[in-house]
Amino acid sequence: MAEKEMVTIADIAAAACVSPATVARVVHDSGYVSVEKRTAIKRAIDELGYVPNKVARGLRNKRTNLIGHVLPLSSENPFFTRIAMAVEEAASQAGYHILTVVTQDSPEKERAMIEDLCGLMVEAIIFTAQTACDTAFIRQVVARGTPVVMIERPRDIPEIDIILLDSYEGSRVAAEHIAQRGHSQIGYISAIPSRGAVEHSRINGFVSTLKTHGLACQEPWIRWTPDYFAEYGYRAMEEILRMDHRPSCMFITSDLLACGALQCLYRHGLRVPDDVSLVGYDNTLSALSTPPLTTIELQPAQVGAAAMDVVLERARGQRTGAKTVTLSPVLVDRGSVRNMI
Repeated sequence: MAEKEMVTIADIAAAACVSPATVARVVHDSGYVSVEKRTAIKRAIDELGYVPNKVARGLRNKRTNLIGHVLPLSSENPFFTRIAMAVEEAASQAGYHILTVVTQDSPEKERAMIEDLCGLMVEAIIFTAQTACDTAFIRQVVARGTPVVMIERPRDIPEIDIILLDSYEGSRVAAEHIAQRGHSQIGYISAIPSRGAVEHSRINGFVSTLKTHGLACQEPWIRWTPDYFAEYGYRAMEEILRMDHRPSCMFITSDLLACGALQCLYRHGLRVPDDVSLVGYDNTLSALSTPPLTTIELQPAQVGAAAMDVVLERARGQRTGAKTVTLSPVLVDRGSVRNMI
């Protein structure tokens, strides 16, 4: 079967009996065209199935209104979906389109996808969470003139813009909430600190804040997981429940981990918050669990808006140097922490 040729502006002009320049004014909404001619042009566009070649237009004016968004493996963690939707919404409001790629944490796949995005002349690339590529390659992308924004887990590259979610503050707020309700037997589940600065900030914010209240996170009740998956939260909670004594409250730094822990408690016949209190993190699944969990909300709408703001500042020539924006999480209280006072 022969490949169908692309309909051009010249084809539309011939069908509507007007000049190509008149068709271009209608297509790009860039000048006066009489109602009669405009109607004829739109009829020809519908009949011939004309679609404007935005790539070619971008080559002419060096603008594509396209932004690349690079995500790691996202099927397990709805946090990435929330960020992707927020970036998409903020971009749409600014007249941009997002090209989202999911890398499955593969350096080779991610590198190829980024090269494709650059080939499509995206005006910026946004990375959410950890990039799988090495820093040298990201530096090459920046050096070629593509602005880069990194959300939550940035690399040490002076030229990039950064959107940080204040992990220390998120844990501080959680610790304050737990301490104010009179808990002293406190546990903690999180991904291993060696994953990066995010995990370090979370444990430091939690432990430091408890200390100001004369409290401590009990070492036997601290469990580290390889990643943020529900099965790891289940296993960590299972290990804690095997001990002679259990904590009265657990802070768990991912709703996915918290849901796994909640399932474990249910299997053991323990109720939240009567037997064990729980606080989650990221507000992705906690409203849907039974019971709903108190959690730390990362405000993805603000994250998406901040990412687009820094992109637009560069695109409009309002700024040339790199910029870092830090956003503070907030606590959403759903009553899963028992008042012990």
